[in-house]
Amino acid sequence: MGPTEHALAAAERQLLESGVPIQAVIHMLMEHVVSLASYIEPPGVRAEIVKSLVADIAPGVRNAVEKRQTTKGGIIVPRNAA
Repeated sequence: MGPTEHALAAAERQLLESGVPIQAVIHMLMEHVVSLASYIEPPGVRAEIVKSLVADIAPGVRNAVEKRQTTKGGIIVPRNAA
């Protein structure tokens, strides 16, 4: 990650630590993505980028969960469901 990503991650952690619900943080980030996507021209390119973003959400979440639940040695450690 570069400096911008580290700054965003730090801001997200601060929000969560200060008690902002994770759903509110996700909602804020999604609104920001939507706002940024609205600047992409032409509209056909914008539509393709939005489709790509939507298609990347589920696999991205799955990969993040797997990374969080995998030891450095590659062993998947199941977490208790909340």
